[in-house]
Amino acid sequence: MPHLILIHGWAFTKEVFPKGSGIRIDLPCHGDRESEFLSLIDFAKEVGKEIPKGWDIVGWSMGASVSILVALLFPQKVRSLFLLGATSHFGRIWDPKTVKAFKIKVKREGADFFRKRAFPKSFKGKLNVDCALKLLDEFVDLKVDRYLPFIKANVVLLHGLKDPIVPPKEALRLYNLLSGSKLIFSFDGHFPAKDEGDLIRKVLKIRENL
Repeated sequence: MPHLILIHGWAFTKEVFPKGSGIRIDLPCHGDRESEFLSLIDFAKEVGKEIPKGWDIVGWSMGASVSILVALLFPQKVRSLFLLGATSHFGRIWDPKTVKAFKIKVKREGADFFRKRAFPKSFKGKLNVDCALKLLDEFVDLKVDRYLPFIKANVVLLHGLKDPIVPPKEALRLYNLLSGSKLIFSFDGHFPAKDEGDLIRKVLKIRENL
């Protein structure tokens, strides 16, 4: 098994990553942890305490923000970060009016419409909507820009040029704040690969040269 810690994005579960690709972790309110709420910082602390030393973290969207927090809190444990569809401040790109309308739609319809926009194939997974929307509020407010220069791990940014959730300019912003980072664009959407298998192949290939 590759030495990868994998953290999915909002409204998905660890099943978005292939079995055998590493240690897959569900966000609070999602998947096997759908009944459990933890703040993003407390969740990052929990992850950092449990993961093996010297492994790489693959984080997608909200999972990328958690990965950044883990690398800041436990620098001795994280070898590299692979940040997918990431932003240093989600609230900068989704204004309060957009967030409010999105939350109303999720409460009314569920999260499947978002899953279709964010992931290249159909996805089903357990989600505690009220709990997840509370976590989304935290994500909107989270700002990590000022702390990024303190990250010691290798950082690789993978971002889709057709991302409808987090604009590619956010990847450029991260690239400029993370000294020595690598930025790789692809002609994909919010999930920067054709599917989950393609993503893991990409990560493992890049990992060989870090």
